[in-house]
Amino acid sequence: MTGFFAAGVMAFGVPPSDVMETEFLRLVAVLIAPASFDLLQNDEKLLARAERIKRMQCAPLDHGDVWLEGCE
Repeated sequence: MTGFFAAGVMAFGVPPSDVMETEFLRLVAVLIAPASFDLLQNDEKLLARAERIKRMQCAPLDHGDVWLEGCE
């Protein structure tokens, strides 16, 4: 499969805008090396990478939130 949209539809049956958060994180995680991960199966390496990405998610309070207090 080629492309973020196509991957969402092929793997989850819906476009990326309609997948659950965990599925979206898997799509993001596979972008770095699609041939190294198996999006269609229970790939432990992919799940671990998606979990690392989830931990990095952050919502600063605003553009001045240099201390990332909004990420606590």
